Amino acid sequence: MVAWYNLYINHSDQPTIAARLRDSLLQLGYTEFNAFGLMPGRVYPDAVRLFIAPPQGDWVRVIAEKPLTFTLPAFPRVIEASLEGTGLRVYVDAALADSVTALADYPCSERALSAPLDATSTDSVGGVPLDALPDDVRQMASGLDPRQVGKLFNRMSATVLGKVGAEAGGAGDLLKTTDWSTPNGQQIRRVLACLQLDTTPDFVTLRDAYALHERRRRNLKANLYPGDAEAMQAVPNALAFIPLYAGRD
Repeated sequence: MVAWYNLYINHSDQPTIAARLRDSLLQLGYTEFNAFGLMPGRVYPDAVRLFIAPPQGDWVRVIAEKPLTFTLPAFPRVIEASLEGTGLRVYVDAALADSVTALADYPCSERALSAPLDATSTDSVGGVPLDALPDDVRQMASGLDPRQVGKLFNRMSATVLGKVGAEAGGAGDLLKTTDWSTPNGQQIRRVLACLQLDTTPDFVTLRDAYALHERRRRNLKANLYPGDAEAMQAVPNALAFIPLYAGRD
């Protein structure tokens, strides 16, 4: 499953949110770097990579590569949403709050938080839900040891995608999908639908689109390689997002 970790900050000033997050990172000893310039930036052992989205109503979305481990600035209200362990949590003035109470001004949110979950399946191959695979692959995997099939799938993915220039370590992520059928996923989708907030694009899709749009912004004649046009079209307004990359030793 693709990693998906977002913050929804109840504040409509995108540059102010970006500045406050940047200040928090700098105070913790991080150094901001440009990952989308002509020269590749330095590789840090501890890095934070995120994008701040344009405002959507009274909210600004922060799309992060992974869960943030530093204390966030004290915004009046923040929804933390993760498909992994923490699920959906709401903070009021930086303090963890009861989600129903904190979102009481959205009447549909209580129903979204308490609605019974649909039946879910944990069957997957290499982190890809079986339902997302073609019928012939799903039938082939049926009845076999999932761990062995997963290892074979990952090796095949790395080999094939490595031949077209993808990093072996990230090859599997290119084939995985965001799995909204999990308990966390179902609740997050329902609450965010109630608040009319986006769940897309995910970090990887946005990162790739941003890099290509930025390259074309610098040079309108820059070559497009197979798949580039589709990646750009996936997030046509990528340059409206503010990237914030910072690292420390």
